[in-house]
Amino acid sequence: MLARARQNIMLCRKENLKMIFYPETKKDQHDLKALGLVLGMPTWMTKSI
Repeated sequence: MLARARQNIMLCRKENLKMIFYPETKKDQHDLKALGLVLGMPTWMTKSI
């Protein structure tokens, strides 16, 4: 599942697309940003989380 998420991040970064996550709480928002950065998501993409 993580490999597919990383693949989707790579495709979105290549095509300059945004990914949308829907966190339920503020803590989830922080965790999703951290996970995105670990999987290779650029910082401009994590600002919208």
